[in-house]
Amino acid sequence: MAVLILQHHEDEVPGRLGEVLAQNSHEINVVKLCAGEDLPSDYGDIDGLVVLGGPMNIDEIEEHPYLECEMALIKWMHQQELPVLGVCLGAQLIAKALGGEVGQMSEVEIGMGDVELNHIGRMDAMLYGMPWRTSQFHMHGYEVTQLPKGATLLASSKSCKNQLFCVGMRTWGVQYHFEWDKQTMLNIVERFSAWIQDSQIDVGTIRSGIEVSYDLHRHFSDRLCDRLVLLVFNATTRSNRAAWSPANF
Repeated sequence: MAVLILQHHEDEVPGRLGEVLAQNSHEINVVKLCAGEDLPSDYGDIDGLVVLGGPMNIDEIEEHPYLECEMALIKWMHQQELPVLGVCLGAQLIAKALGGEVGQMSEVEIGMGDVELNHIGRMDAMLYGMPWRTSQFHMHGYEVTQLPKGATLLASSKSCKNQLFCVGMRTWGVQYHFEWDKQTMLNIVERFSAWIQDSQIDVGTIRSGIEVSYDLHRHFSDRLCDRLVLLVFNATTRSNRAAWSPANF
């Protein structure tokens, strides 16, 4: 399977998710929008899409016009029932592209924090057997305020209701960062330390939380990566696809 990964910041990498995709013999094409790389003009050979996080916000389309193109692509991939996964900003782009709403939070959510599965998430095949509550890494000031029609909410945190959701069987949005290793988390904290401090949050506390919680976090995040690749990014067919066009948005 050929998987297109859209990257919005040099430090916000595919991480363990990219490694698991590669280990399962998927062909990966990372487009670094943050470095000025263009989206492909032909999506006929793309079987799956991963949209990563980034420091920009969904209402900054004028400054980052590719966000609108991404939403058009998300909508088209979803209509073709092809695998789509969005993380953080990517999850927000999925929600907006499919008719949901995204807005600024009253308080940012930064650092390690609990995410709890609801009764539907606890029984979902993707998450079955997972602990009902896990510690995840958060780094966002915007959130999905209204899920798209037909979406299913699977998990929430104290600060953010829509942490994990799916729309159908093959489109998934994850607000928290399950894909990063510890060094990536620490790099991100260092890179955005000024923003963290401006948010009245102690950077040292964030670093300490990562050190304390990371090993258990990694165990269950690795499991989620494995299941996403096996259950969502599995074999698919390219037949009977509609032609790609930005006008589909």
